[in-house]
Amino acid sequence: MDTKADNDEIVLYGTRWCYDTIRSIKVLKRKGISFQWIDIDEDHDGCEFVKSVNRGMKSVPTIVFPDGDLLVEPVNSELVERLIQFTENDETGEA
Repeated sequence: MDTKADNDEIVLYGTRWCYDTIRSIKVLKRKGISFQWIDIDEDHDGCEFVKSVNRGMKSVPTIVFPDGDLLVEPVNSELVERLIQFTENDETGEA
């Protein structure tokens, strides 16, 4: 399955009740990063996508970057490191 985002925005798949999802959303907001939110409890296609890239598991958050890279259940330091790469690439126009 193609994991590339349809635009230049990060897509975060998660649930409202998941602590790791809430934590990742806070990191994105604190860094001023815009993102598309998909609640897999309410979005069947989103849920199926998450299961398709996580061996049938509903592992959240699953974060998709515009270049197709995925982070699944990242710790804060891992997410921040990837966001630094994302913003640097965004500034230089590289993918």
